[in-house]
Amino acid sequence: NVLARVRAGVWRKRNPPPPVAAGRVPTFHEYASAWLQAKIDGVLGDRPIGPNTEADYRSRLANHLLPFFGEYKLGEIDADLCLAFKAHKLKEAAELRRVIEAGAVLRDRRGRRVRPPGPAMIRKVIACLATILDEAVDDGHLERNPARSRRMRIKVAKPARTFLEMDELVALTDAAGEQDARFA
Repeated sequence: NVLARVRAGVWRKRNPPPPVAAGRVPTFHEYASAWLQAKIDGVLGDRPIGPNTEADYRSRLANHLLPFFGEYKLGEIDADLCLAFKAHKLKEAAELRRVIEAGAVLRDRRGRRVRPPGPAMIRKVIACLATILDEAVDDGHLERNPARSRRMRIKVAKPARTFLEMDELVALTDAAGEQDARFA
């Protein structure tokens, strides 16, 4: 079966995270890795997550959450630490914006231009943190989720939506009808 999967181009080496010993409080890194694997396998949620969602979660973990929370034991993560994370992300984004506005061209390890995370991205990262810590509460590692508070909210501006007025819609459909009539 493994060879058939290799020939089909869908095989991946799976290194499941080691199980956490009973009574031991895992680090955020250990717990988040087990959480992601459970999401991939469909153990958490109503179905397994897709490859794009998996890549998105991996990126949020690797680039944002694990560098900050990775070595902390789950019991050490409190509201103050979560607020410090939010402040760190906001400061990091503002600093990147200043550097880029000054004319620096920053590149990541793949050679792509670095862009500062916007409020929507920071909000998504905090939502991912809150989701992981929700599971930690359910598993008895935390009494409550410190990432779920009003202080952790980030306001994201709504994008300007464009829409057609009724007379514009009528004009558009009439023009499309005239164009189609020429080819009929």
